Amino acid sequence: AGATRQWGWNSEGQLGLQDTTDRLAANLLTLLDGLVIVDLSIGAVHTLALDIDGFVYSWGGNEYGQLGLGDTKSRDTPTRVRRLSPGRLATLKGVDEETSTIKVVGVVAGEYSSFAIVDLGADPEDATTHLGHEVYGFGDNQNAQVGCISPTQTEVLCPSFPLPPGAAIDPKKLLSPYLVAAFRRGG
Repeated sequence: AGATRQWGWNSEGQLGLQDTTDRLAANLLTLLDGLVIVDLSIGAVHTLALDIDGFVYSWGGNEYGQLGLGDTKSRDTPTRVRRLSPGRLATLKGVDEETSTIKVVGVVAGEYSSFAIVDLGADPEDATTHLGHEVYGFGDNQNAQVGCISPTQTEVLCPSFPLPPGAAIDPKKLLSPYLVAAFRRGG
């Protein structure tokens, strides 16, 4: 497995090194040892990581709930986003957890928002039919950039569905605050 090295500004613990000390040189992030990280994305003051098994980890500033942990408490160590675990997603979609292939396949950190791209896998009734992708968004939603309508329209603390089921997106376009526009219909 490859190593993850972090350096730079660390005011909210976004480096994941168990403190808030800025680093001028690269430091090995050992808290993810043993995991194969396949995607990593950095927001203004938070970081997201995705392992090969589809588990999402987040750390850093969390003023708007951008860590997806159900609160606004910052973390200086990588913390698993349990609501995005493959088993939880299967249960949410009403699919048998043992046979499900549903999992997160990409993460994107906006400035104070976060997104997880979920592959819905094959149709249990017809393995040749792919069910498509969905996107979970969480964090700052002051300008509806998470794509969710919440009672306050300012904070979305937990992952929710911002895009229609089956919508496909280009994760490389999820860089601006108006991220919901970065998708296309199709499988």
